[in-house]
Amino acid sequence: MLLLWAPSITPQGNSNLAAIRFSAPVCIESIRIVPAGVQAFLGQPASVGLTAPSRFQLEVFFNQQGGTAADGTARVPANALMPKQLVFTGEMLDHMVNMGTQFSTRLMILKGDFSTLTIAIYGQLASSNPGLGEPALYAPQRLPEIQHQPLPVSIDVILMSDPTAVARQLIASANDTSASLEVALRCYCGVAQETTPMELEGNGGTPIPPQSPPIPELLPGDDEGHVVDSAIRLIKYFEEVCGVDAWDGSKDFDMEDAKTYLGIVFVFATIFWAAEVGENTVVRRGLLILRLWLKTPTYKQRLLDLELLPIYAISPLIRCTQIPIPDIAEIAHQILSDYVSNPAKLGYQGWENGLEPSLLAFLPVTTKEVRDVAGVDGRKHAMEALKRHSIPREFEMSQVVTLRLSLKWLEWNVTLTQESLAEIQDFAWATNGKALTPTLTAVLENAVNTFYRGLSPQSSTPSSSALQAQLLQLSAEICELMRYLLPASPFIQRLSRQYATQIVRVYLVAELTLQSRQGETTLVEAADNARRRTSNAMMHMVKQDWDIFPILQGLRQVAMDLPPAIHETTFINRQGFNLLCDLIDRDEEIADVPAFLQGVTAVRSELCDFMSRLDASDAIFLGIELISRDAGRVGLREWLLQHHVLTLESALERLVDHVSNRYSDEDEVQRALLRHTIAKSFEFLDGVLQRAFQDRSEDPDGLEDMTSYLVQDEKMGSTMHRCFRVMLEHDISTLAACRVADTLLDSSRGDLSTTLLITLLRRMRMQPPPSTFYDTLEIIVGYGVDDGGIRDEDLGRFRSELGFALSAMAGDETMEHWGDDPSLAARNVVKLLDFLRTKANVNAEIDTDMETAGGITLDGLSEASFQRLMELADNVMPADTRLLSSLTAYMNWSDYLPSPLNPTLTADQSLTSTVATLTSALVDGPARPLTPLPVTPPTILGMGKSIPPSYLDI
Repeated sequence: MLLLWAPSITPQGNSNLAAIRFSAPVCIESIRIVPAGVQAFLGQPASVGLTAPSRFQLEVFFNQQGGTAADGTARVPANALMPKQLVFTGEMLDHMVNMGTQFSTRLMILKGDFSTLTIAIYGQLASSNPGLGEPALYAPQRLPEIQHQPLPVSIDVILMSDPTAVARQLIASANDTSASLEVALRCYCGVAQETTPMELEGNGGTPIPPQSPPIPELLPGDDEGHVVDSAIRLIKYFEEVCGVDAWDGSKDFDMEDAKTYLGIVFVFATIFWAAEVGENTVVRRGLLILRLWLKTPTYKQRLLDLELLPIYAISPLIRCTQIPIPDIAEIAHQILSDYVSNPAKLGYQGWENGLEPSLLAFLPVTTKEVRDVAGVDGRKHAMEALKRHSIPREFEMSQVVTLRLSLKWLEWNVTLTQESLAEIQDFAWATNGKALTPTLTAVLENAVNTFYRGLSPQSSTPSSSALQAQLLQLSAEICELMRYLLPASPFIQRLSRQYATQIVRVYLVAELTLQSRQGETTLVEAADNARRRTSNAMMHMVKQDWDIFPILQGLRQVAMDLPPAIHETTFINRQGFNLLCDLIDRDEEIADVPAFLQGVTAVRSELCDFMSRLDASDAIFLGIELISRDAGRVGLREWLLQHHVLTLESALERLVDHVSNRYSDEDEVQRALLRHTIAKSFEFLDGVLQRAFQDRSEDPDGLEDMTSYLVQDEKMGSTMHRCFRVMLEHDISTLAACRVADTLLDSSRGDLSTTLLITLLRRMRMQPPPSTFYDTLEIIVGYGVDDGGIRDEDLGRFRSELGFALSAMAGDETMEHWGDDPSLAARNVVKLLDFLRTKANVNAEIDTDMETAGGITLDGLSEASFQRLMELADNVMPADTRLLSSLTAYMNWSDYLPSPLNPTLTADQSLTSTVATLTSALVDGPARPLTPLPVTPPTILGMGKSIPPSYLDI
C-alpha cells in the first residue's frame, strides 16, 4: 500500500470545495484525517496535522473510472460519483474505502466546513493493483509477541494515605521515566493566557522553559518539611511561568494539603506527558486514579476547598486528542456537579473552568449516539447552573477568557436546527430572559470592546489575528442568536437598544477588517461572515419594529468611541447608517431636504454595498422602504433601479466573457456565481415592481413611473434590451426575469417589446413551467399578433423559440400545464401558426427566390412532435383540428434539438446549492475542454479561487 497524498489542503475563496487530482488512476484503500498538533507519521516529528476546525462534516466524492470484467464489459459506469460521508470530531480519523478491483479514480472532491485539512490517502496505482491482474502471494510471517510492562508496585488508590506515593507509582509504571512538567506547563499556560502554545510563543507571551526538571526529581519523599517546601516551590514555579496567582497565601497550608496538591499536580502532569509520548496505559491508569479520587468524599472536599490545579487542567486535558473522551467527560461532569452542589464555590473560576469544560467534554464524542445522549446531559447541566445561580460580577469582565463559556455554548447551539432553537427559546421563556439574554448582550459588548482595544495604537497588548477572528465569530453568532431570545425578554426595549448598538459596532469592525486585512484568510472570512450576519440582523430588527432607529441616529456618537486610528476610516459608513435611519424611520418626516439630498449623494455606493450583503427578501424590503420614504424627493427610486440594472449588465458581460474564452472547472464555478448574481438582481427589480403594482390604488402613478423609466428612458431601455438579449443568446433563465418581462411588456416598444415576448415564450420550456401554457400564449397572441408587437426583422428569433415551446407542449402528454381549459391554449397555437403562415406568404411575394417561400420553419419542432401536438389538440377541440391540420402543408420540419437551459436559479439559493446545481447539470452535458491534467502528482484544484469579491457577496 502506497501513500498517494499527504499535504494539507485549504479551500480557495469563499468556497467549501477542494479537489485532488491524481496523475494516474489509483485504487484508494483508506483515508486518514490528522487532527491539529498530532504527529502525522512516525519518524517525522516535524510533520503534524493542521486540520481546523476541530469538528465538521466532510463529504468525499470519488470520480469512478470503471474497471473491466473478464468478458470485457464495464463493471461500473464511467465517470460516476461515489459519495462518502465522514464526521471529524477532533480525533485521528481512519476510514477504510476499499475500492478493490471494481474501479479506480483520478479525482477526489472534498466538501465541508473546514479551513485546513490534513489528509493522508493510501492505496496503489490501478495498473499495479493485484486485483486487476494475478493475485499476489504473501509468505506468512510470525508476528512478534507484545511484551507488557508490569507494574513495579501495585497502585493503591483506595486508601489515599499518601497522594505523592500514588503519583510516584504512576510514573514508575511508564516505560520512560524522563517525564517532565513541560507538557503540563504548556497546557496550563494556554488556559491561563487564553491562547495555544504556538500562539503563546509567537506573540510575545511568557516563554516556556526548554526543559523543566523531570517529575521524579520534583516529587519529595516522606519528610513533612520537604513535602511542604516542595509544594510551595512548585506553586511559585507555576506563578512565575504562567503569570497567574496559583495560591492564596492567606490560607493555611498543612501537610495533608501539600500532599494533595503535589499528588494532583503530578498525576495531571504525568497524564499530559503520557498522552504526548503515547504511553496509553499510563493515561488510562491516571484517569482511573482521578475518578477514584473524585469519588472519595475526603478528596472531593479537599479539591473544593483548595480550588487548585484540577479545575484548570480540565480544559487542556480535553485538547489532548489521545485521551479517551468519555473518561474526560466523566471527570468534568463530576467536578461540575461538585461546584453546582456548592453554590459558595461557584465563583468566577467555577464558571470559567467548570461549566465550559463540562460542555466541551460532551461535544467531540466519537459516535452520534453517544454525542446525542451526552450532549443533552451536558446542556441541561449548564442550563440548570444558569437557572440556579446568578451570573458573577466578574463574568462581565472584558478579558477574553470570560467569553469562552458563551462562545462554546453558541458554537454548539447556533446551528439553528428546529430542536436547538426550541430548547433555547424554552429556556429563555422559563427564566424570563433573566440569565441568558442579558449575559449574551454583555458578552457581545465586551467582545467588541476587546476588539477595539486590540486595534488601538495605544494598546500595550495588540490582539492577534486568531483572537480577532474568534471575537468576530463570537459576535456574529450572538447577533444571530439574539433575534430568537429577545422576544422572550421582559426588558426588550432596553436590551434591543444595547443589542442594536453592538450590531452597528460589529458591522463597522467587520467592514474595517475587510478593508485593511485582506491578506489574512481566517480573519477575512470571519469578518465577511460577521458583516453578513449583522446586516441581516439589522433588517430583522427593522421588520420587527424594534427600537433600532434611535441607535442608528446616534451612530456618530457611537463611532466617536472608536480608536483614533479607525475613526476616519469609518466616516462614510457612519453616514450610511444615519441615512438608513433618516429614510426608514416611520415616526419622523424629513425636514431638511437639502441636507437629506447631500446625505444621499455622499453614501450611495456604501448604501448599495450594504444592501448587497442582505438576503434577497431583506434587500427588497429595504429598497421598498427607501423608495417610500424618499417619495420622489431626490430620485432615489430611479437611482436604485439604475444601480441594479447596471449590476445586472456587468454580471452578464462577465458571464459572456467566461463562456467565450475559458472552459476550465474553475470557470464553471465562476459562471454559476455570476448567474446567481443575475438572479438576485432580477429578484430585486421584480420585488419593487410587484410592490408598486400592489400599491397602485394608493399611488396610481408609481408602477407606471418605474416601468416607464426602465423601458422608455433611452439609456435604461437600451441597457434592459441588451440584458434580455444576452440572456436569450446564452440560455440564461431565471424565474424573476420572466416576471419582470411580463411587467415591463405594457410599456415597451420596438426591439425591447419583441425581446420581452421571446423571454416570456421561453418559460414554456422551463421544467416545471412557472405558468400555464395558456397564460404565456395568451400574452404572446395579444401583444405579438393582435397588437403587432412581433416585427418582421425578429421573426427568425421568434420562430426558433416558438418551435422549442411547441415541442415542450407536445411532451406534456397529460396536458397538466396547458391550463384550466386546454382548448384555449390549443386555439392560441393555431393563431400563432396562422400568423406565421401569413407572414411567410407575404415574404414569399416580396422575395420569390426564398428557399422556403411560403413555408413555416420552427427550430426544434419535428414532424413527430407536431403530430403528437395535433393529437393532444384533437382531444380538447376536435372541431378546430382541421384548421391545425391544414397548416401541416406549410410546415418545414426541424430535428434540431434545443440546447438545455442553464440551471434556473433563484436568489435565495446559497453558494453551496448554486455550485451543487451546476455540478449536477454538468454530469450529462456536452463534452468540453477541462483543466489540463497535471503532470506531477496530485494537484489541488482551487474551486472559484479567482472569483471577484463583488460576486461572492450574494
